[in-house]
Amino acid sequence: MCRYCGFDFARPTRPPTQAAAKTNGLAIASGILWLMGIGSLLAAIFGQLALNQIKLADPPQGGWGMAIAGLVLGCIGLGVLSVTLNRPPRYRRPLPGIQSWQGFSWLRG
Repeated sequence: MCRYCGFDFARPTRPPTQAAAKTNGLAIASGILWLMGIGSLLAAIFGQLALNQIKLADPPQGGWGMAIAGLVLGCIGLGVLSVTLNRPPRYRRPLPGIQSWQGFSWLRG
């Protein structure tokens, strides 16, 4: 111990490091499903569930950004899918061997 300033040289100078927070599994699943392009609906659902779990977790969990990205991009994917499937029939090509297209669409015109 220093007699002038009172600094204790035997004490460590850095505080102990904290363990890194575990990433939420649903946040990871949300990001992976969106990246694979097979589950926009599941990506949005898992993203919302992950946000709720992260908010309520007693030991802090990571993955908040990944959950937000999965939720937002999953919703965008659902929007693109709904616009693509509900195009008016005049913009769709008929299937081979079918002379006229009699499809259903809300966007009649």
